[in-house]
Amino acid sequence: MNEKMSDRLKTLRKATKLTQADVSAATGVDRAHLSKLETGAKGASIDSIAALADFYDVSIDYLYRGSTQNFSGPKQAGYSANGPEEIAMIEMWREMDDSQRRLLMIMLRNSIQNLAI
Repeated sequence: MNEKMSDRLKTLRKATKLTQADVSAATGVDRAHLSKLETGAKGASIDSIAALADFYDVSIDYLYRGSTQNFSGPKQAGYSANGPEEIAMIEMWREMDDSQRRLLMIMLRNSIQNLAI
């Protein structure tokens, strides 16, 4: 099957059980633009492709050309977003620098360990 970028985008979104509005909110890609990308009615800028590839944790090459080299998409990896809260957490994580990420991981580990006591 000669799958197009539009098909891959739609497949990834459906595999993660998200709406276009969810993806738009998480990536900053306008929902109407995302709809046109998924139907093939409009081409994507490199910024849009990069934002969507980062969000879906796939390579730009996979989105654009369909290359599956070193690709383990959401279905293969067992990934599924658990709603807007998880999407928001992912977005916050991506905005943090390394020291903020380390601090957050320490806080989470401590909180989880305290719950187990």
